[in-house]
Amino acid sequence: IMVPREYLRWVLEQPQTVLSIHEARYEKFALGFVLPEHDDSIDQIFLDTIHHKMTRNLSKLQGDIAKEISLNIDAALGTNTANWAEANVWEMVEKAVFSAIMRILVGNSVCRNDSFRAELDRFTRSFGFSAILVGRILPKWSKPTLGWLLSRLTVIRQRRLVKRWFVPLVEERFVKLSKTMRDPNSNYTPPDDLITWVSEALVKTGNGDRCGPMDLSRRLAIMVS
Repeated sequence: IMVPREYLRWVLEQPQTVLSIHEARYEKFALGFVLPEHDDSIDQIFLDTIHHKMTRNLSKLQGDIAKEISLNIDAALGTNTANWAEANVWEMVEKAVFSAIMRILVGNSVCRNDSFRAELDRFTRSFGFSAILVGRILPKWSKPTLGWLLSRLTVIRQRRLVKRWFVPLVEERFVKLSKTMRDPNSNYTPPDDLITWVSEALVKTGNGDRCGPMDLSRRLAIMVS
């Protein structure tokens, strides 16, 4: 949308109730029916963290991102530059980009794990199918009754992904960050990733009780999918 310069001030003066995209996004992806446990307040915490932490730390993480890409390309093509190597370019690039992005979001402990990648892929496909079917195809009157029924597989896959992969990571980070803040002599250095930044924000602001590891993990599953 192109907005004339003279109207920019008026746009910026509008309250969030007018400018917010939450309602449109909820309707588009049918989050109220596909993933009914979704919490808008937690969504805002993630958005604030991305704005204040992730964008400012990207330059510091460039070396880690380059390392992930290099490792995957070397694994697919090898390091012998004297001979030709055959590789599936799509699979090679997909895996390299996936591990680089996951390094920023969830850290290097799982970003190279093929089982994690496969389980996340199953949830992503299921979530996308449910969002299209329930959010765009079903008529509004049928969503309250059919929406949650058609999204059962998505909910099951999200809970499995969250329980197996995200909750252990988030709980460990919560505990260690809490101990570090209570003990100034602690030598714990948390990894630079989204889990750390969000957990740190929650612990520092005292919102850990309102948004615990399970709530954080559910939102994380949607964000990385």
